[in-house]
Amino acid sequence: MDAVLTYSTPKLVCFEDRRIALLRLGLVAGILAYVGVYQFAMQGAWAESRPIAGSSRLTLRQPTVNSCDPAAAGCSNTFRNKSSLPYCAEFAPRGIGASAACAGSIFPCEFFAAPLPVGADL
Repeated sequence: MDAVLTYSTPKLVCFEDRRIALLRLGLVAGILAYVGVYQFAMQGAWAESRPIAGSSRLTLRQPTVNSCDPAAAGCSNTFRNKSSLPYCAEFAPRGIGASAACAGSIFPCEFFAAPLPVGADL
């Protein structure tokens, strides 16, 4: 049973020699100085710059009933009237001016037809 439940540890030796201790401290300090001061601070190895690689995509979709997929059968649009949109020049507010309803530039609004999905019947 003792042979199965054994635990081994390495033997440690302690040298009480000032020269060996100073040699060890000098080597550790030299390595830390090389990595910390020379590589990081002077060479800037921590901030290596590389060109950015990647892509982005923006998809705009028309408003639909219950946010359904516009390409799905039975999905219908829910466009609001231009006169009810405060960012359109056609906006007809009740009791306030268009400039008070929407800050910034106001332009005429237009609706565009989306292209038909691939394989759609004309």
